[in-house]
Amino acid sequence: MAQYLDKKPNPRICGEPGCRKPLTGLPILRPNKFKLLKKRENRVSRAYGGSLCSNCVKNRIIRAFLTEEVKIVKKVMSQKKEKK
Repeated sequence: MAQYLDKKPNPRICGEPGCRKPLTGLPILRPNKFKLLKKRENRVSRAYGGSLCSNCVKNRIIRAFLTEEVKIVKKVMSQKKEKK
């Protein structure tokens, strides 16, 4: 009589190229079991919830904010230059 063991599942990891940390708040399951979960069970209620860690999301938000600030500063500087 044989006893079959399932493969050990790996945790989901962050999709950001430099990060690769395991995602917290998600169950560690095999892919076929993951497909059977409900949407609320395989995601975290945050932007990029099931694919990026919280640190990477925070960095993306900060980066987007800073690029917008740079655009505004460039616009103001060009307007000052035109006035002179």
